[in-house]
Amino acid sequence: MVGRIDHPPFALKQGLYLEITPLAVQQEGRVLSLPGKVALYVYSLPGGTETEPFLRYGDRLRVSTFLEDPPHHGIPGVEDLRLRFWQRGIVGVMRVKSHLQVRRLAPDAGWDPRRPLFTYVRSFERFCRRTLQPEQQDLVLSTLLGQTRRLEEVDRISIEKLGIFHLFAVSGFHVSLVYLFLHLLSRPLGLAGRLLALGAVWSYVVAVGAPISAIRAGLMASWIHLLLSLGLKSQFLNGLGIAALIMLGTRPQSLHTASFQFSYLSLLAIGLCVFPIHTWIRTLQRSASSLFLPQVRVEPTARGRLGRQVRYRLEGLLEPLPRTLSKTLVPWLGRGSGSVLSLVSCTLWIQLFTLPLALYYSNVWCWTHWLSNLILVPCFSFILLAAFALLATFWLPTGNLLSWLVGTMADLIRELMELVQRVATIQYVPHPTTAELILYFLLLGLALILGRRAYHLLWLAPVLLFFSVTRETAPATEELEVTLLDVGQGESIHISYPDGGDALVDTGGRWSWNAEPSRFVGQRLVGRYLWHRRIRNLSYVLLTHPHQDHVQGYEFIRRAFPVEILMFAEPPPGELPEQLRTLSDGQTFVFSGVEHRVLHPPERGDPVWNSSSSNNRSVVLLLVYGRFRLLLTGDIDRDIERRLTPRLGPTAVLKVAHHGSRSSSSSEFLSRLRPRVGLISAGRKNAFGHPAPATLRRLRRAGALPLSTGQWGSLRVRTDGTSWQAAHYRRETDSFCPIMGGSLGEGD
Repeated sequence: MVGRIDHPPFALKQGLYLEITPLAVQQEGRVLSLPGKVALYVYSLPGGTETEPFLRYGDRLRVSTFLEDPPHHGIPGVEDLRLRFWQRGIVGVMRVKSHLQVRRLAPDAGWDPRRPLFTYVRSFERFCRRTLQPEQQDLVLSTLLGQTRRLEEVDRISIEKLGIFHLFAVSGFHVSLVYLFLHLLSRPLGLAGRLLALGAVWSYVVAVGAPISAIRAGLMASWIHLLLSLGLKSQFLNGLGIAALIMLGTRPQSLHTASFQFSYLSLLAIGLCVFPIHTWIRTLQRSASSLFLPQVRVEPTARGRLGRQVRYRLEGLLEPLPRTLSKTLVPWLGRGSGSVLSLVSCTLWIQLFTLPLALYYSNVWCWTHWLSNLILVPCFSFILLAAFALLATFWLPTGNLLSWLVGTMADLIRELMELVQRVATIQYVPHPTTAELILYFLLLGLALILGRRAYHLLWLAPVLLFFSVTRETAPATEELEVTLLDVGQGESIHISYPDGGDALVDTGGRWSWNAEPSRFVGQRLVGRYLWHRRIRNLSYVLLTHPHQDHVQGYEFIRRAFPVEILMFAEPPPGELPEQLRTLSDGQTFVFSGVEHRVLHPPERGDPVWNSSSSNNRSVVLLLVYGRFRLLLTGDIDRDIERRLTPRLGPTAVLKVAHHGSRSSSSSEFLSRLRPRVGLISAGRKNAFGHPAPATLRRLRRAGALPLSTGQWGSLRVRTDGTSWQAAHYRRETDSFCPIMGGSLGEGD
């Protein structure tokens, strides 16, 4: 592919991320036409990942590697990641291990108005690296420029717990604050100043890479500014609807983005609730400002009566103080209290309107969310404005002084975040269903339409939503259900027992060469599936061996889903719970009528522990339910299979070892098991070539149908002990479609 870099390169912890506009694409001599951009990941850079990217916006390059579809996972309850890429105009993904596979060509000829702006931002980033500490730099650049990938995983966990991740993604909050700041500075210039402020806002939108959320916020800022300038504040909601139609007309895929939904629900809350309350707040401000004046405003309205009551009570409270102090202090406190009340009301109403969406996308019920926002939003407002001033003036002699001030503010905010986090309380819950979302917004709508007679619905709606999403919905089915999740080049198996209990065998990990944080697989794949099933706790988690592609997701799973007992043969890295069990050959336990026989590994004194890799120390578990047998093999190879073969018999379903590699599933092993189905967990177009063609041929010769998650998506086997059925997940129907099945005889 020959293409042009269409977005400022972004440094990852493992390399570089680029968005390329294809100019010429060839595959096996055929010319291809791609209707969009290609995401390119480069996993090693000259001089290491800490150096400045060697490619620039506008550069032309040539790269030869595999062109893949955007990553996706066929798991119930998990969003299709291809949709997220499509929303950004990306239709393909390329990955290269070394920068030597990328050849830089001459830049495109001609003038590009964005190039000087991106060059300016790159100079600002170099200035920040030179004058700020690493932690200060990460906070400033993630807040100002939306570079959230700079945040360490521990920071992401803290931010999620505080419920303030929206402060780190450039959206309506950032654009509106910057516009307000520029508008106040340029107000003395009249119309020219307002136009200058809008121009600066759009320069900021382009400078941060023009994400959809920032473009939409810029359009809304421009539209609302026009309405307010023309004195059409009452037409705010109509303007909001017109702006939404314009946005959806130009980019209809925006409707499916979380930023679009959050932005418009927030603006709807402001238009429907904050603006009407603001008139009451201004009445309170006037009442405090007119304290001790001889004139008393007599208004026969509810707001007038409230204002007089506030004035009389304040006069009584402040009577002992000197009159000069009261006259000076009270008006200032009145204006300040009005601003605080405006901020509190805006925060509470926005959180009330966006609560179900926050649950849907994050599965986090944050009991102290309102407190975190109330304390931290004003602080982030100050540092955002200071960082924006630094962006505009860093090249001046005052740049170093302002940089020190911004760095000091960043340190103070980090300390404040740690302080607030100590009292922050979160709870992971399943995401609401469509019916629950409709009911919630229906209650809010009734409360707003009926007014005082139905204000109780405003607090009743979140209470009902909480009890609805946390209710237990796992009835006994009298069936054993085993689901091999499509977690890419890793492995995670969910077991649903006849009495309604649930367990996990391995938790997946190592998604996309570690380009994403390790908790991606645990939270966004395995966790979302469990929440989709309305599962809130696990009877046990069994980790077959401590390789990252099998255990990396456990760190999140143990925090979000209470686990009664952790089982393993070899302990995984990290903190271990109190309730744990070490497994070895010969152990047997029965759970919900299902017998579990541990066939491997042997006790620690056995030579296997000294002469084998962790793969060959994997837990091998045989599940027996009635006449049905299923063998879970971890990542063992043919040497361990040879040891186990004499002890095995006919088994209906085999979980193929080591993702279907060539070293697993020997002919002797398969002839002894005589499986009907071989389940394989392997990523689509993975770098290891799993499952190996030789392994697939051996499975077919043994009479087993090989089923790979890379081809079929998540796979499920269901049995009542006398018959069984294998199915795969289809996203189109959001259901599992049968592939094969049958009854079980005495010899199965």
